[in-house]
Amino acid sequence: MRRSHRKERSPGSVEDEMESEGDLSDSGGTQTSSHQDLRSSIRSSLKNIKTPIAFAFSAVSSSLPNPGLQLLDHRVIGLPLSPDDAQKIISLASPSPFGKKEETLVDESVRRCWELQPSQFSLKNPEWGEAMSIMLDSVKTGLGILKGTGKISAELNKLLLYEPGAFFKAHTDSEKGPGMFATLVVCLPSPHEGGKLVLTHDNEKYEFETALSSNFSTSYAAWYADICHEVLPVTSGYRLMLTYNLIWTADSIVPSHNIARRHVQQLSTLLQQYNSQLESEENELPPILLHKLYHKYTEANLQFNLLKPRDLVQVQILSELSAKVGFIIYFATLELTVEKDEECTDYEEKSQQLENIVDLDGKLVVKDFDYPEGAFLDPKPQDGRKADEVHRQGWTGNEGCPVTYWYRDTVVVLVPPAKQLEFTFHFSSKGKVIEPLFSKLIKTFSEDAAQKPKLEKLCELALKQKLTWLDCPYYSTSQSHSDFEKFLENTPLFFKQAATTALNFGYFELFDIASKRTNDKIMLMPDIPQKLGCWVASKGFTTMKDRLMKGINVAPSISEKVKFLESVMIGFEANLQDSSSTESFDLKQWSDTALFSAISQLSTLSKADGVSLGKLHRTTDWCLFRSSSMPIIERTETVVKIAFTNEFMSTFQHDLNQEQRSFIEPIICSIWRNFAFDSSQSKSVSNNAHIKDMVKGNDLLHILENTITVLPPEYLETAVIPALLNAIPSSSKECAREVFIEVVRMIIKNELAGFKLPTAASVPPALHKVFVQALLVKFLIENVGLEPKAPKDWSLPAGSCNCSDCTKVNNFLRNPVQQSLDFPCGKQRRLHLHQQFTNVSKATYDVVTVRQRNPNVWRITKHRRGYETSKSNWLKNTETAVETFAKLKNDESVNGKLEMYLQPYYSIIMKASVKELPDLKHLVSTQETSKNVCLAHNSEISQADFKGLKRGMDEVDPQNHGTAKRTREFDGTEV
Repeated sequence: MRRSHRKERSPGSVEDEMESEGDLSDSGGTQTSSHQDLRSSIRSSLKNIKTPIAFAFSAVSSSLPNPGLQLLDHRVIGLPLSPDDAQKIISLASPSPFGKKEETLVDESVRRCWELQPSQFSLKNPEWGEAMSIMLDSVKTGLGILKGTGKISAELNKLLLYEPGAFFKAHTDSEKGPGMFATLVVCLPSPHEGGKLVLTHDNEKYEFETALSSNFSTSYAAWYADICHEVLPVTSGYRLMLTYNLIWTADSIVPSHNIARRHVQQLSTLLQQYNSQLESEENELPPILLHKLYHKYTEANLQFNLLKPRDLVQVQILSELSAKVGFIIYFATLELTVEKDEECTDYEEKSQQLENIVDLDGKLVVKDFDYPEGAFLDPKPQDGRKADEVHRQGWTGNEGCPVTYWYRDTVVVLVPPAKQLEFTFHFSSKGKVIEPLFSKLIKTFSEDAAQKPKLEKLCELALKQKLTWLDCPYYSTSQSHSDFEKFLENTPLFFKQAATTALNFGYFELFDIASKRTNDKIMLMPDIPQKLGCWVASKGFTTMKDRLMKGINVAPSISEKVKFLESVMIGFEANLQDSSSTESFDLKQWSDTALFSAISQLSTLSKADGVSLGKLHRTTDWCLFRSSSMPIIERTETVVKIAFTNEFMSTFQHDLNQEQRSFIEPIICSIWRNFAFDSSQSKSVSNNAHIKDMVKGNDLLHILENTITVLPPEYLETAVIPALLNAIPSSSKECAREVFIEVVRMIIKNELAGFKLPTAASVPPALHKVFVQALLVKFLIENVGLEPKAPKDWSLPAGSCNCSDCTKVNNFLRNPVQQSLDFPCGKQRRLHLHQQFTNVSKATYDVVTVRQRNPNVWRITKHRRGYETSKSNWLKNTETAVETFAKLKNDESVNGKLEMYLQPYYSIIMKASVKELPDLKHLVSTQETSKNVCLAHNSEISQADFKGLKRGMDEVDPQNHGTAKRTREFDGTEV
């Protein structure tokens, strides 16, 4: 994006063209001389830093040649160094001395090492000179020595050999000749352990580990002469080193790490002065500074590790200062656009802005930025040189010949601490915030008590940013679990960080803003509930009550609500000063009541919610649980009631007291009165929830066991199995596929409660047989279906348009024999035909335009791919069903009982012949007859006696939540 500022001006400097805009604009006044001098001093300090700040450098290479080491007695030393060759060197070597003031001493308590002078050995390989050139180039770059500032050479000093136990205590190298400014050591291939070189300077440490690459590679290191260093003891093997003196050959100042440090200190002082003046109420300084680099970089190459040496030195210094004086630095492309008219020299239009602001790793921070007036340290105009890009539009009549010039430079953006808040949110109008800078400021301000006002301001700015996701109408009313996941995914990190920080530091008004903007979903973020509990302990329950209620209400499921309250309690108890107080009891009592209140507000409950609700009797007061859970569970789907009942009953292991029994009985009766295998028929259940909200085989097993525990055995035959049968036809395709085979397997394996056959039984009850048959019939209807019928002929339904062209096509479609029609016609007529027929029925015909003829031909061709696909799918489904039944039949634990259950439809079902299956509704409608037969088979009670069987039960009144006695008949007609 480029902003144009239309001003007819003569060419001027870059600073003349900078426009003030946005939060980062300066005061607009004329800049004072002192301010100009301060910026000039900063620029001069940067320009003067041409010496390196790296005090040491090392590298490893596996490609450097063998130097061809030969001793004075003509013995050649092989590499990697062997123990025998090491002894050859030692036989000619002398102990290494060290310098102490004006003396040269040998003291093995200070230095233990063997050395050879250059006169005692030679390097015979002619390629070693080129290898030295390669190493010197690397050293110059590593130490930051700029090209063109002078040459360096390497003067061979000694050959050193460190045997096991050898070392050299901390020392500084003496200058061994004119121009010497550094030392270079080359570690030749020689297996060893230990011998690490440790260099220190101004509390900084640099380590050169030679042992790691000592077997076959050559490693080398260089450091300035004024750097303290030591060699740690060699623990095994031999460490073989060539040492060189690095000589500065130019007629200029010898590079010095300390000189570079003085420049850095000067720049540090200037930047601190600049920030101090920005913090004063009255200042005319721009809120950021821009420093142009010597080289230009593409967007792909704009990162610290790809800088050229001349820029690397300055940016490396600025990078160090950013940590010490608090400045933030970025890279950016400064683009100047100049529009002129080659015929009208008085016309000129300029616009200038930063583009592609990135951090030092090259990660994009923001795409474009209109910087404030006066920010540029370098006063030189961009348009005083050849343009980087030119575009001429050509003659345009009265407007002459417009031409556009683009000038681009790479700059460093310096953001002082005093203006980082404004800079962080300068892009908010474009929906962008600099999140890395925001996170850095949050951390910095949080750790410094004096910065708390800035921390609060930072959170306020973040929480009031315009965010499209948070402000959309759908989001403000939605409460589902998936929407909370969308909140976590789509809400910017800075917003969530600001909300968490606001709560941590007690900025409650700001936290409430975050809560309102997120429709209270912020309450469910990790650590938020626990922190709320901490504040309850320190501020009191009344202060935080409304916020706690919002958190409970917004939790999308019962388990999430319970989890929220448990986290609150953890934070509360961890910060409660007096553990003997009644505050914990009061909070727990309130939270239990609030929890049931929030649950009652849920529009629908899932199967998982049923489980969670069933667990609550273990942790809440029984009277509260009984009175509160009954109206909630009454309005739920069958699958939820089953999940609730199974979870509730699992606690008691079939040993219920009268009060518990009177509570659960009416719920179980309600399950069988309105039984359904899944919730697919409910409008409140989404399609993707079908599989989760099904009565699986294990659910059915437990609810049958629990029914038998609570209700008389006869209830199974008179109510439960008929309810199961009635539910089969209305069950969903997903349920038939996922559940029914599992249930059949459990029945035949004698695992399902209520369907278990006595050991002596040779034939299952008729009602059980009908149930198994109905399950498999439903499975086949939904998952296989009838074989698709092949078309009788080629006739197809006609279109709706009756124009002359469409009439011809319609006649073709109705024709039972004709399969293709070519229709030569022009473009407009083809367009009409395409609109009428192309998208109508792609399953039965194709439409193409044949362009090899003139006029083009509109061709329509009938096909039967739709039928062929349907037939192929049907065959696959049939094969799958047959394989499924075969596996069921061949299960060893079934022992051939499948045929006994499926007669007289065994062969039909096993071959998945849907067209021969009995009518499902008719099959289910035979349950009354089958039920009576089953009763006679399993009970000695006559039918007349059974109809007169009555039993009194306690039932909870759903209105008064009390207990009342009522006699219920278990004859299968009323439950």
